[in-house]
Amino acid sequence: MSDMSNEDAENDNSGIDITLGKIISYPVGVILILSGIAGLFSSVVSGVLITLSGIFALPYFRSKLRQSQDISFSRWAVVGIVVLLVVAGGSTLNTGGSSLSGSVNDEVIEVEAESLYITSSELEAGWNVQRGETQWEYIDTEDDALVTINITSYDTVEIAEDSYQNQFEEQQDSGTSTESVNFGNEGFLFKQSDSYAVITYRAGNIVVTVQGITQGFSINDAEGRAENFAQDVEDNIKEAQE
Repeated sequence: MSDMSNEDAENDNSGIDITLGKIISYPVGVILILSGIAGLFSSVVSGVLITLSGIFALPYFRSKLRQSQDISFSRWAVVGIVVLLVVAGGSTLNTGGSSLSGSVNDEVIEVEAESLYITSSELEAGWNVQRGETQWEYIDTEDDALVTINITSYDTVEIAEDSYQNQFEEQQDSGTSTESVNFGNEGFLFKQSDSYAVITYRAGNIVVTVQGITQGFSINDAEGRAENFAQDVEDNIKEAQE
């Protein structure tokens, strides 16, 4: 009789553990899924990882996985995998779209913005430059590609930060996702397709916007072209700081 009572108690405890686990797992899973979906607008990779952590936290998903694939996880394995996915997602998420590279000093750069543009002598063969009032256009006549650069120098770092943040928020409000880039003191990439990409970054009191556009039958590497020109401008900024 005593043995049966002990057995019933163990069964009751097991039931309580499962119930408590579900009570905790479902809200946590839902919160993580919603956070991951929201995170997609700041970083696709981060959003996907956090969403996956939420899905994996749901007992329903693990039950289906066990039934279809005969794969089961211990409670601590579940906790470890969820935490690992959340940490990995959080490490790639940058709510301000920034990436502090440390390669450019975050200070006022005493230089005219026009001197930072890439000149015709610095261009590779096949590229031509057209100077405009607000931006310069670089045209690849061989591949039918276009890169535009806009460089604005502000009086203070604080004003430049406000301008950069406004551009970032406008991009976020448009519903498109962005990724952090390692240019200047903070920067982000907006890629609409393989034929259109925009990089915006701030270096001290200077804000740089580079658009990569491919047309016709050219190689669709707008992001690569934008990165190359963004790097060339950053190199000019570094030289100005020396």
